[in-house]
Amino acid sequence: LSPWTIRFDMDEIVGDQAVLTIAIAAARQARLRVLVNGVEVLGDDALVNDSAGPRAGIQGFYRERIVKFDSSILSTTSANAIVLEQRRAGLFPRIMYDCIRLETGFKTDQ
Repeated sequence: LSPWTIRFDMDEIVGDQAVLTIAIAAARQARLRVLVNGVEVLGDDALVNDSAGPRAGIQGFYRERIVKFDSSILSTTSANAIVLEQRRAGLFPRIMYDCIRLETGFKTDQ
């Protein structure tokens, strides 16, 4: 399955920790892996199955993944990339994302 890549620029990075929040509206036969600028920040996370994909969104199971990582992975001098990989194949493998939010400005102890 093809990964989904989000490319973006940053003017400045505040704090030493970044937080990536991934809100998932539905998943089926899914294992999520997340890389930021080539560094794995979430590895092979098995998601609970629901029937929203095969049933055209009738009923899903909403979940959130909050991923904290060192903000030094991010760059202000070149484009950044967040890669979302669905690592499992099958008849209905899918992830339906609701929202993806990246925040910086956190200290490690927060």
